[in-house]
Amino acid sequence: MFSGSMIKIKISICPPSAAPTIIIDAQVMEGLTVRAGDTIVITATSILGKPAPTSCWSKGGKYFKPSDLVQIETTATSSTLSVKYASRKDSGDYIITASNPFGVKEETVKVKVLDVPGAPGPIECSGVSSEKVTLTWTAPTEDGGSPIKYYTLEKRETRVGEPAETKEFTEIVEHAAEPGMELDVELRRTLVVRAGCSIRLFVPVKGRPTPTVTWTKEGGPVPRAVIDSTESFTMLIIPESSRIDAGKYELTLENSAGKKSADIHVRVLDSPGPPLNLKPIKIDKESITLQWEMPLIDGGAKITNYIIEKRESTRKAFATVVTKCPTTSVRICDLGEGCEYYFRVSAENEYGIGEAVETSDPIRASQTPSSPESIIPTDITKNSISLAWTKPKHDGGSRITGYVLEAQKKGTDQWSHITTVKNMDFTVKNLNENEEYIFHVMAVNHSGRSIPKESKPIVVKDSTSLPEFDLRGVCHKTVIAKAGDDIKVEIPVMGRPRPTVSWQKDGAALKLTQRTNVETTAATVIISISECTRADSGVYTMTGKNIVGSVTDSITLKVHDVPGPPKGPVKIVEISRTYCIFSWDAPENDGGVPINNYVIEIRDTTSQTWTELSSTVIRTMFKAIRLTTGSEYQFRIKAKNRYGVGPPITSETVVAAYPFKVPGPPGTPNVVAFTKNSITIGWNEPVNDGGNEVIGYHVERKERTSIMAIIDSTTSYTSLIIENVNRFDSGKYNLTVENSSGSKTVTVQVRVLDTPSAPQNLKITAVTKDAVTLTWDPPVNDGGVKIKNYVVEKRESTRKAYATVNALCYQTTFTVDQLLEGCNYYFRVLAENEYGIGLPIETGESVKVSEKPQPPGKITLKDVTKNSVTLSWEKPEHDGGSRVGCYVVEILPKGADKWTQALIVKETEATISGLNAGEEYILFIPIKGRPTPTIKWDKDEAPLKESAQVEITSSYTLLVIDKMSRNDSGKYTVSAENSSGTKSALVVVRVLDTPSAPV
Repeated sequence: MFSGSMIKIKISICPPSAAPTIIIDAQVMEGLTVRAGDTIVITATSILGKPAPTSCWSKGGKYFKPSDLVQIETTATSSTLSVKYASRKDSGDYIITASNPFGVKEETVKVKVLDVPGAPGPIECSGVSSEKVTLTWTAPTEDGGSPIKYYTLEKRETRVGEPAETKEFTEIVEHAAEPGMELDVELRRTLVVRAGCSIRLFVPVKGRPTPTVTWTKEGGPVPRAVIDSTESFTMLIIPESSRIDAGKYELTLENSAGKKSADIHVRVLDSPGPPLNLKPIKIDKESITLQWEMPLIDGGAKITNYIIEKRESTRKAFATVVTKCPTTSVRICDLGEGCEYYFRVSAENEYGIGEAVETSDPIRASQTPSSPESIIPTDITKNSISLAWTKPKHDGGSRITGYVLEAQKKGTDQWSHITTVKNMDFTVKNLNENEEYIFHVMAVNHSGRSIPKESKPIVVKDSTSLPEFDLRGVCHKTVIAKAGDDIKVEIPVMGRPRPTVSWQKDGAALKLTQRTNVETTAATVIISISECTRADSGVYTMTGKNIVGSVTDSITLKVHDVPGPPKGPVKIVEISRTYCIFSWDAPENDGGVPINNYVIEIRDTTSQTWTELSSTVIRTMFKAIRLTTGSEYQFRIKAKNRYGVGPPITSETVVAAYPFKVPGPPGTPNVVAFTKNSITIGWNEPVNDGGNEVIGYHVERKERTSIMAIIDSTTSYTSLIIENVNRFDSGKYNLTVENSSGSKTVTVQVRVLDTPSAPQNLKITAVTKDAVTLTWDPPVNDGGVKIKNYVVEKRESTRKAYATVNALCYQTTFTVDQLLEGCNYYFRVLAENEYGIGLPIETGESVKVSEKPQPPGKITLKDVTKNSVTLSWEKPEHDGGSRVGCYVVEILPKGADKWTQALIVKETEATISGLNAGEEYILFIPIKGRPTPTIKWDKDEAPLKESAQVEITSSYTLLVIDKMSRNDSGKYTVSAENSSGTKSALVVVRVLDTPSAPV
C-alpha cells in the first residue's frame, strides 16, 4: 500500500439458510390402506426450512386443488391432505413437495383403496348327473385391492315335486307391517360423485308384505339405471355418471300397510351443461354482440369462463374468437360486412369445458340501411294522401324487412306512427281537409331503422298537377356504363292524376326486347337494359301525360367499350433484312373514349405463336427490329383504351430481306507489294454486285503455323475443334451461314471449367503496429464454377518464400495479425474453386507494420509579420514504429468550420505566408494525459481578457482571440494538470499594427 492510502473492508451479513425437510408418521410412510367410500387423510407433521418453504400435494403428475372432495389444510410447519369418498382409482403414490431457494424435498406415501371384488366370470357346467354337477368360472377382473379369499355358491330349485294336501283347512293370517327404510348418513346429506364414476344408492328396506320399490328422478323414470331390489334392500346403480345424472332421486316403498318415501340428492362433479337462450342483441356492419344465460347444470362447480366460437355460413369448421369471457355477453368484432355467421358458446368450470349452445340461424353482420331515396305523393284527395318511395341505395348488409311511416301535422312538434309496411307505397286515410302534413319514411333491417327521409309539406285537398320527372338522381342527365354491364335507371314521376309515361330513343319509339324493358311503379318509372352494348348509346326521351297536360324530359346513355380494330390495310413502308417499318389508320370505333396506345405483335410464319413487340405505341407507325434475315413474318395491331384491348388487324406476310441480293465473290487476291513487315494485296471487283453498290470488303489473315482451331464443313454440317483449351477460350462463338439470298447467324456459349484467374484490386485498408487489413475483388474469371474460398499468404521483404496465413478465407477482406512492428511485408491472395487454386495477386510494394505517429510536441510562434507566421515544433515522442516522413500544417480561416491544409514540410519549422493583416488567429495545442488533465490559460502571468474564447476537449485546447490589437501581444502560457503532475507550454504572440502617435 502507498502511504496515505485508504483501506476499505466490506462485510456482508447473510441470514442463516437451510433446505426443506419433511416428516410424515412412519406407519403412514409404510403405506396407507382405506376402504372404498372412506376418506383418505395424509398429514406431514413437520415441514421445516429457512426461509419457510412452500408445499403442495400431487398424484400422477397432477397437483391437488381444494374442492368439494379435496381439502388441504396448511400451516407454517405442517400440511394435511383429505380426499373424501375414496374409490379404487384413488389408489397410487401421493407426493408432498416442499421447496425454498436452497432446495426441494419430496416424500411419497403409497395409498391402497380396498373395495368389494367384481363379479366372477361366466359359469360353465360339466359332469352333470342326477346327483351332482361340476361348476367352473374365471376369477373377477377386479379383486377390490386384496386377494380373493373364497367364493359363495348359491342354488335354487327349478322343479317342484308332487304336492301334499292337509286334511283340514288351516287359516293363514299374515301380520302386516308398514314399509321402512334406513338411509345412511351419506345419503341423508348430498351424495357427491365425480363424473365417470358410478352412482351407487344402497338402501336397506323392510315391511310386510314385502313392499314394492319405485325409483324416480325429478318425478320421472331414471334413465340408464340398474335397479336391484330384494326383501331386505334396494340398490340403484348408474355406471359412468355425467352431469345429467345430478339431481333429486325419489325412493318410494308401498305395501298394504302403508307407503313411505325419501329423497336422495346427488351431485355430479363435471364440466357444465350448455348455456341457454343464445341470441344477438346488437348488430352493425363489423360486429355482433351476443348474450346468453347461465347453463341449467353448472357441473357442481362455479362457472368461471365462457368460450365463444364463430364460423362463416359457407364453411364447416368453427374458429375460436374469445377464450376469456367471464360475463354472459360479448362483442365479436372484425366481421365481414354482409357475411353470415354461426356462433356457439361453451361454459367452463374447474372440471373442464362443457357442451356448446349454437345459434340456430346464421346472423348477418350489417348496419342500419340508408334512407329511402325520395318520397313522392302519387294521389291526394280531401281526406287522404297516397305516398310512394324508392329503395335505399344501401341495405346495410342485410335484407330490408319493412318501412316505418310517420306523420307530423303543421304547427305541432309531435310525430305520429302511421304504419309499418313491406311495400314501398301506402295511402294515409282519415286526414283533415286543408291541413298540411309532413311525412317520414324509415327503412328497417335486422340492425334497426335508417335515418328518416322527410317529404315536402303536403296540403290535403283535391288537386291536379302537371306530370314531373325528378332527375336529380341522374348526374347531368347522363348515364355512363361499360359494355356488358346491366343498366337500371329509376326516375321518380309526380303528377295528379297519375300520368302515363311513354319512351323514345333518338326520336323513334323505344323498341322493347328481352334486353330492353320499361317498368312503371306507384312512384317511379324504371328503364332496364341487360348486358348493354355500344348500340344502346343514345338519347332516351320520357313523355308523361295526364288530363292537365304533358311534359317531356330526356337522359343520355353512353356505353363505353374496348375499341374496334385499327383501320387497314397495314402498309409496309420500308423493308430490310433486319427491320420492317409499317403503318395503319386509327379505328373507326374508339369505344367511346380516346385511344391510349396500340399493341404490336409479331409471328414467324413457321409458328402459330404471336409475340408482343410493344404495348406502348402511340403513333400509327412502328419499326420492328432484330428480324432474322430470310424469315417470313406477319404483324398484327390492336388498339387499346381505358376499357381494354380491342380486336386486331393483321398484315400480309413479309420476308425480312434487302430488295437486292448479296454480291458475288471478289477476284482472287494477288500480292502487289511487300516489305519486311507489311504486304499489299489487290483483287478485282465481283462480277455480280447483287443489284446494289458494293460498300466494302472484309480482309482476313491466318498465320501459316497457327492451328488454333480445326474447322470442318460439308454440305450438311460444320464443326469447330479447339484443342488444349484454357479459361481464356470461354465466351460466345458465332456461326454465320451465308448464301446468295442472305445470311443467318447463331451463337454458341462456351464455358471452360478451370481454376480461377487472379483476384482484382488488392488494397491495404488499415495498418497497425502488429496487423495489416487487406481487401480485394473477386476474379474476373471464376473458372466456370463458384469461388469456394481465398488463400491469403505473406512474406517478409527480406525473404523470398511465402507463408500461408489463412487457407480458408470466405470473405474478400482479411486482417493479417501477429506481425512484427517495424518489419516490411509483401502479401498475396489466391482464389480457389473445385478445380484448384488459381493465379495470385500480390501487393506492388512492401508494407511497413507500424502505427500512426503521436502528435508533434510543443509549438512555438517564432515570428509574425503582417502576412505570414513562422512556427516551430518538437518531434513526436513516438514515431509509431516508422520514420516520420513529413509534417502537415493546417489553418482554420475565420468563420470556417473545416481545417485546410497550408503546407507539407519535412523539417520541424514552417512559414505560413499569404495571410491577411488584422485576420483572426487561433492557437491550437494538442494535449494528453491520464486522467484527463485540467487546462488553464494565462497571458503575461495574468488571467485572459473576457474577449478570449477557450475550447477544451480530451485531446486538445483551442484559444481564439477575435479582433486582435497591439495589446494582445505577449507571452501566453497553457498549463495542464492531473494527479500525475503538471506541464506548461509557452507561446509568444506579436501583433503587428500601425505605429502609435508621436510623443
